[in-house]
Amino acid sequence: MSGAPPLAARILEANTQALKGDVIASRYRVDAVLGEGGMGIVYRCTDLTANESVALKRVVVPDTEHAEEYVMWFYKEARALAALDHSCIVRARDFGRLKDGSPFLVMDIAKGTSLHDLAHAGLNWQNIYYITDQILSALAHAHARGIVHGDLKPSNVLVEERDGQPPLVHVLDFGLAWLKADTHDERLDGEKAPEFKPHAGAGTPGYMAPEQIQHEQHHVCGATDLYALGCILYRLIGRTPPFTGNAKELLRKHAYSEVPRLVPVFEAPPGLVDFVMRLLEKRPWSRYEFAAEARRDFAAFAPKNVTRDGFILPKIRSAPVRPLPEGQGRPGRNPNLDAETERTTSLISIRQSPLVGREDIRAQLRAICDEVIQSPEPMQRLVLLVGPAGAGKSRIAEWLCQTVHEEGTMVPLMARYRPLRGPLDGVVGAVTRYYNFERAERAAIERSLLQRWNIKKADREGRTWVAGAAEWFRPNSQGPDAPIGPSGVRFAIDSVATRRTVSRHVVRRVGQGRKLLFWLDDLHNASDSTFEGFQRMFIEDRDQPYMIVGTVRAEDVHLGTPSAERLKKLVELMGGVAIDVPPLEPETTRELLRRSLPLEEDAIEEAAKRSRGNPLFALQQLHAWALDGKMVQKDGVYSVPPDALAVRPKTTAELWKARLDAVPERYRLAAYAIAAISSDLRREVLRPLLEDLGLAADECIFALQRAEVLIPRGPGRYSWPHALLQEYLSAELAQRPDRTRIYRAAADALKQHPLANSRRVVRQQVMNLIQGGDPNSAAALLFDFLHASWNGAREPLSTLSDLDLLRGRLHGEMRAHQDRWRSEALRHVGRTTEARDYAERARATFRELSLPIDEAHAMRLLGHIFAELGNLSEGKKLAEAALETFKGVGDILGQAQAESVLGEIDYLLGDPESARAYVLSSEQHFAESDQPLGRGLCLLLSSWIEHSEGAVDKSRRMALRARSEFERIGYRLGTAQADASLAHVEHRLQNFHSATRGAEEALAAFESLRTPRGQAACRRLLAMIAIDTDEADEAERHVEWAAKIYSDMGDPWGVVESKVLEAQVALLRRDFELAESKLAEASTLVVEEPEPYQHRLLTEAWCLRERGAPDLGSARIREAMHRFPNRRQIGDHTLHLLARLSRYRWPESTVTLIAEWRAELVQLARLTAADERSP
Repeated sequence: MSGAPPLAARILEANTQALKGDVIASRYRVDAVLGEGGMGIVYRCTDLTANESVALKRVVVPDTEHAEEYVMWFYKEARALAALDHSCIVRARDFGRLKDGSPFLVMDIAKGTSLHDLAHAGLNWQNIYYITDQILSALAHAHARGIVHGDLKPSNVLVEERDGQPPLVHVLDFGLAWLKADTHDERLDGEKAPEFKPHAGAGTPGYMAPEQIQHEQHHVCGATDLYALGCILYRLIGRTPPFTGNAKELLRKHAYSEVPRLVPVFEAPPGLVDFVMRLLEKRPWSRYEFAAEARRDFAAFAPKNVTRDGFILPKIRSAPVRPLPEGQGRPGRNPNLDAETERTTSLISIRQSPLVGREDIRAQLRAICDEVIQSPEPMQRLVLLVGPAGAGKSRIAEWLCQTVHEEGTMVPLMARYRPLRGPLDGVVGAVTRYYNFERAERAAIERSLLQRWNIKKADREGRTWVAGAAEWFRPNSQGPDAPIGPSGVRFAIDSVATRRTVSRHVVRRVGQGRKLLFWLDDLHNASDSTFEGFQRMFIEDRDQPYMIVGTVRAEDVHLGTPSAERLKKLVELMGGVAIDVPPLEPETTRELLRRSLPLEEDAIEEAAKRSRGNPLFALQQLHAWALDGKMVQKDGVYSVPPDALAVRPKTTAELWKARLDAVPERYRLAAYAIAAISSDLRREVLRPLLEDLGLAADECIFALQRAEVLIPRGPGRYSWPHALLQEYLSAELAQRPDRTRIYRAAADALKQHPLANSRRVVRQQVMNLIQGGDPNSAAALLFDFLHASWNGAREPLSTLSDLDLLRGRLHGEMRAHQDRWRSEALRHVGRTTEARDYAERARATFRELSLPIDEAHAMRLLGHIFAELGNLSEGKKLAEAALETFKGVGDILGQAQAESVLGEIDYLLGDPESARAYVLSSEQHFAESDQPLGRGLCLLLSSWIEHSEGAVDKSRRMALRARSEFERIGYRLGTAQADASLAHVEHRLQNFHSATRGAEEALAAFESLRTPRGQAACRRLLAMIAIDTDEADEAERHVEWAAKIYSDMGDPWGVVESKVLEAQVALLRRDFELAESKLAEASTLVVEEPEPYQHRLLTEAWCLRERGAPDLGSARIREAMHRFPNRRQIGDHTLHLLARLSRYRWPESTVTLIAEWRAELVQLARLTAADERSP
């Protein structure tokens, strides 16, 4: 590659004219010209080896700036055809390059008459049906292999008449094909398939789908070809196209005008017109997703009375073949037409590896798959394909995905898990590819999902899911200043649980009740959260049928390793099956090699022997010989010289090294340095990295591209040709003596990344600094990120994972900061006791090092933790001490945080005035610090305070304002908390239906966010509602959940409240002994909050009245009235318990007491509502 001129220039400069008699690639004698077009010229040739007529296509390169693009498009057609093996698609026979650099493709000669000509003559329904059925079958085959034709039209379909049988269809010209997936295995030769620029506008007016015309690249899919087929059917059945006009008019009408309803010229089967009109829907998702689905529906229109004569086609005068001048060409006349000898790889360089053998494994997989497909009830199955690297596990899984796609029986989703994670790894990558969003911008994704999911403007929930999905696909900068997309909603994925909830919702949208097939490649590399996500999906989404096929490298899952344990747990949960994929038998390996390439037996035998039954390694032998120019073709068969057979061929790792050796030495350092950036390679990061290392950045990047070490993926973006190359470079980098300098330069360069403030990029910087021997700088970077992110969206589980990177690496002050942040995260996930231990250790270190501000943060955190553990007095002391420190140094944000904690503690202690003062001050300080999250939390706390005093309208208003603040920054935990507060307001007003709905929605959010405290609060509220409506069974179910969560968290307030509710359930069932037992247990637990005392005393009054002791019960009511400092302040269940008690017979004084207390509370609510309405 060094110094060679561009391919297009070599083609243009060379004498490439082929004349009759010339022999191309020493094998194909030119006989005539079959056709010419903008993409190339097609010759009819004689294959001198097989003595058969073939079609040979060569590119015609225009003398324009788009010359290279034309070559690439031609190469893409070769890749498309090489991946296909269908009776109705022209078969590729050979592929190569000539000495002038131009590629050529050899195909079978397709016989027959153009459907374009037949359409003009007119066809009967019998022929139309069988022609269409075969086109649908061909499209199903191509689409299943990730290929969209893109230019389907009558002139690209040949119809071959067969005596007394349905005519045979040949689909031609994949020159505009879209490769949505590349089936070539880069591990074989180390070559990445070229990246092709999508050409959404390419096609033929009159047959182009609206998404092609409007350049909506992310909407081009199999349904695009079905639109073209709809145009063909419209013309065949109605003898007129859907629209007429010049090219410009046709494009406009197909894009925007409603298609006139089809009027058949013959008696059409019922429903046929509707079928055609569905194919012509403007939006691709309104058509069929799978050609096989369309084919199944189309089968209903099969002709009833099929006759032999009905298959006779109209006689069409065929266009003459353009002859070439006689006698001007001869073998060897033009050396530029000889085959390139450096790399003689034929179709093996672009074709999917054949799948040979493995019949027993495929049969077992197919049986399980059919079980899921045919089951009338939703079924979930897991299969693991376990074997050594290169055993063919992925090829087997790919075969299954292609099969079910071609059948239209399942929706395949392919997820890859690499050791070095990339942006499109995992389920997000699978769904991104499904929706074709790889190159789509964030706004385009939101617009697409709004349309695909049919989300109306008034559907706030639907728009929220769209915003969440877009954030999952394309993470945006978080915070109130981030742009809001077409959904009109800002959404922050602030936890692993939120990400999992969004992903599951999107997957369900993909499924829409259909059966899914997940192919999880290299599942052993997946993270804990990935496995937990699939476990939760299995437990909670039992109405979604699916099958998971995971490939697992046996050498990476030794017994007892974390990967093995995770896999074992998933298999046990799902009742999964592990299928061993052993090495191939020798004869099967030989057959694999034969089907890959026409090769002499001695080379086959040598490659099979060296491979030891490993199909990847067997094929690597062929590629190594081919890439080294050791293969010689003679009479259509390739041979390898004996001296080459005696030398060990190169493995993939050696190919990577050889490729790196092809880079000039002065640029080689750049490859190792870029490996430290991971897989998201951007010019704005690579430039400062390379310049910092004293390299010429642009020269390095260009040199690495020429050597195919870097692959351009778009303006200023690059990727590795294969993850194995990055792994190789990373391993080599770790051994270099200058690695420390490189890692630190990489960490510094990542500051220029457009997503420099995202967790993924910060994490990469942290790992580089650790590898660069600077854990303190890594810690400082991470702690700065956590400080910023925790003032916005919070991700406690991700925070714990990030902190684990630093485990055992820090000491002194830095370890104390690590302890403090670990405590913050643990508190949020309900591990309060652990959180206390880490916070206390952090506080002790900060005190020892005389760091008062940091100690104050630890004390504020401890104050919150002690309050949640029921020690409100100690918590208040700690928070007050922290506040004094923050005031002393003028730390406004620290003051706001401490005041917020104190406000919550005083609210729990029943001191609303003090709580209100703290909250108001905290809100002001958060506003000064520009912290909408903190301000929202203050508004939420104000709502709770007002609710406790009966000001329900004000409480609702505060909760709604808080929700608005949380929505503004996309903080889902906050919106869930606000929804729970609003449900409490509805409960207070005895709007039980609205309260239940709100509590259930909040509960679902808390469960998805894995927030145990929120879950317990909602369960408790739902239990209270059920008790108030006398639904004992429902109440018991919710109380059991709440009691368990509160017990697990060690929350004494929650434990007491749960026991009181359990007593109330027992009273509903008139089980007085159980009620008394639960109340006795509650009375032994000491809490500082007045609320659970009040609830317990009123419940004891209820129990005593049922037991016939009204006087004792009256005493409990009087005691309950005075648990708070004033009578207007009550617990959240008190009003409802008073309503229940008022229905019993009591002494007159007690009746009056209950009535006056209730009246006072109702009057208070009216007065506060009036105050709210007054100007």
